[in-house]
Amino acid sequence: MFSFTNEGTLTVKYMRQTLVWLTALLLLCIALMQGCASTAPEVEQGAKGPDPSNLIAAPRSGALDLRWDTNRNESDLISGYNIYVAMADGDFEPQNSQPYPGDNNAAINFETYALEGLQNGEIYRVYVTTVFPGKLESQPTNTIEKIPRPEGRTLLAESFSGSNEGFSFARDEHVLTDDIDNDIYLAVINGRVNLASPNRVDYVLRTTKFFPLGKATSIDSVQITETPSDPVRLVAVAEGDAVLFQDAGDSYGLIFVRSIKGGDKRVIEFDYIYQDRPDTLVFH
Repeated sequence: MFSFTNEGTLTVKYMRQTLVWLTALLLLCIALMQGCASTAPEVEQGAKGPDPSNLIAAPRSGALDLRWDTNRNESDLISGYNIYVAMADGDFEPQNSQPYPGDNNAAINFETYALEGLQNGEIYRVYVTTVFPGKLESQPTNTIEKIPRPEGRTLLAESFSGSNEGFSFARDEHVLTDDIDNDIYLAVINGRVNLASPNRVDYVLRTTKFFPLGKATSIDSVQITETPSDPVRLVAVAEGDAVLFQDAGDSYGLIFVRSIKGGDKRVIEFDYIYQDRPDTLVFH
């Protein structure tokens, strides 16, 4: 038979309370660990295989052409790739409902993807992951930020010539010289070829401001981070000239004059990039 003094009874009481507190603390720790495990992304659950990297994108009208390094070997077993897209500060969402299997190029060291159905002038953020069997994903590539925009190569003939006489950059198509959407026309004055603002024909038409940038080797070689001063509504051009312009909606564009041809009626061929987003000097 055991007997306890009052002191011994008090000691047992404290031991029991301590045991209860320790048990509660242990249960709390277990609950916290389970909660962390249940919210962890799949990418943290031990995906096996290489991580993709070096994601780049070439913008065009309504699209971004993606390219990334896969860093994988023939023996690596994968299900495909997920392309994640977000607009401006929005949440990322997968562009594809099923893993993208890759392009038709036989090379496995890189992949490409045409991200289409985008809106010109909007900022898009993109990253890519590799998907492995079991729907586990790799670490993501770098995140890129790009703006789809019209670009291309076209002809511009003298004003009111009946063919290619004006061009609307927002519509990305030729228009008449006096069309309300026209942004540019070709004026030959004293034998010199000039790019001109439509409001020189009629004040109700759109005003385009031009900023001569001098000679360049291509439109891709033109680097500009701020708007030059002293815009003009008429600028003389020659082959190899680069010109920055600002349209009536305060959107900027680049022009590179490739060639000037013709006798009685002059025609220029030029490359262009039009950033359909006001006050944005981002072209490459």
